[in-house]
Amino acid sequence: MASASRILRAVLLVLALSLASAWPLCAQTWTPTTAPITNWTSVACSANGSNVVAAVNGGYLYTSSDFVTWTAMRAPVAAWQSVTMSADGTKVFAVVAPGLIYTSMDSGATWSPTPAPRTYWTSIASSGDGTMLVAGADTWPPPAFGGEVCTSTNSGASWRVVPDQPGPFNSVAASADGTTFLAVGFYPGPGVFGELLIDKLGTGDH
Repeated sequence: MASASRILRAVLLVLALSLASAWPLCAQTWTPTTAPITNWTSVACSANGSNVVAAVNGGYLYTSSDFVTWTAMRAPVAAWQSVTMSADGTKVFAVVAPGLIYTSMDSGATWSPTPAPRTYWTSIASSGDGTMLVAGADTWPPPAFGGEVCTSTNSGASWRVVPDQPGPFNSVAASADGTTFLAVGFYPGPGVFGELLIDKLGTGDH
């Protein structure tokens, strides 16, 4: 019994030390920024965190480099749903629902609409260099469920609708090298179900 007791104490000591060493990871704190309190929908940052863009549904796109000063960008007031950017922060992309997909090639100083279809965009993602893009859309209002996934291989200059993949799609992702796209969606109503699509070539063909 004494031996078993020593073993138990040793196990408890190891467990306590493990929890103590992991505690700093569990004790991370979140601090509110000085950004205005509003209907935020999405935020993105460059690889080093120095460039940040945040979107407001029914408002502006905002940018900050220090999390203290937030500046409204020269993009139209719109129902912004999602933003993404290249790793260096120079190429920024944002979607509107209902509306278009917008791009900026100068870190958000100027914005231009792309030729992507006008629809209820929900999400957009970019490769690290900002060349390969994937965007997902919903269809609204109910019961007109649907949606689509579109891809671009030239920073949004042109878009291709992925064939035979009805949505709605709620979120998309892209690998840093642009060779993999992901999209998830669900179908509301009786027997709710959904799907997760993957394209390993970054072209939207699979």
